[in-house]
Amino acid sequence: MKKIFVSHSSKDSIIINDFVECILIAGLKIDKSEIAYTSSEEMGVEPGESIPDYIKNNIANSTVFISMISNNYNASSVCMQEIGHVRSSDKRNIQILLPGATYNMLPFGYQHIKAIEIDKKDSLKRLCEVIEKQL
Repeated sequence: MKKIFVSHSSKDSIIINDFVECILIAGLKIDKSEIAYTSSEEMGVEPGESIPDYIKNNIANSTVFISMISNNYNASSVCMQEIGHVRSSDKRNIQILLPGATYNMLPFGYQHIKAIEIDKKDSLKRLCEVIEKQL
C-alpha cells in the first residue's frame, strides 16, 4: 500500500500532477510507489481494480492523507467519500487550499484545522516539513 494518499478532484488533475511531480517526487524525493492518487495511470488504480476498494485500502494504509481543496473538490461525491473514510480514522488530514480556494471551503468538521495555501512560498516549505515529519 501507498504511504501518501492525495485526495483531489480529477478536474484539478493538472495542478495535482504538478504538485506530485514537483513537490512530492522531485522536492521530497518520495518514490512514486509510495504515492496514491487516482488521476495517475502509473500511481493510481490498476485496470480491472475496484476504484472504491483502491481508495478505501490506500486511505486505511496511508501514513499521510492530503486533501487538495477547491470548488471542484467540494462538488465531488468521491472526494467527500474519501474525507468520510479519513474522518472515521485517526489519521491526520493535511489540507491544501488550491489557488482560489478559501478557508470557508474546508469540508465540514475541518474548518478549525489549519490548512496550507499552496500558492504561498512559506506554506509550501512548512508542508514539506510536516510531510517529512509524518513519514
